[in-house]
Amino acid sequence: MRIGDLMNRNVWQVAYEYIDRAAELNFGDRYHISTEYPIAWSKRQFDTDRFPLFPAIALPLVQKTSFECPEDHLRTLREALPDVTKILIIGWRGTEEHFLTLLREHLKNPPTMMTVASGVDEASQVGSDLRRL
Repeated sequence: MRIGDLMNRNVWQVAYEYIDRAAELNFGDRYHISTEYPIAWSKRQFDTDRFPLFPAIALPLVQKTSFECPEDHLRTLREALPDVTKILIIGWRGTEEHFLTLLREHLKNPPTMMTVASGVDEASQVGSDLRRL
């Protein structure tokens, strides 16, 4: 979806236009780091060809089929997992099957794990769920 005359609109006008037309949006799998608010802009050689970027929001779901991060990050993780000997878990329930499958497939040996949770019961539950690895 293209919205014309971006250069003559302020960021809030652009943000509200995209919110109003959210059903028409198509997202790619490229990521950029930005601190701009409320709209970040692509960095193009020519200002007239820039376009707004959107925040990537990842919801922790038990049954999801993909990760919300660049493929080269996943490749690096897959390559590093066989050498992992320790995992620190902070505030994660350990129920996302997609990620657990990735760990099962790529960890060479069971790692030592430490869990930080809101209480002993929650930490124990995460630990028992992850022992299935």
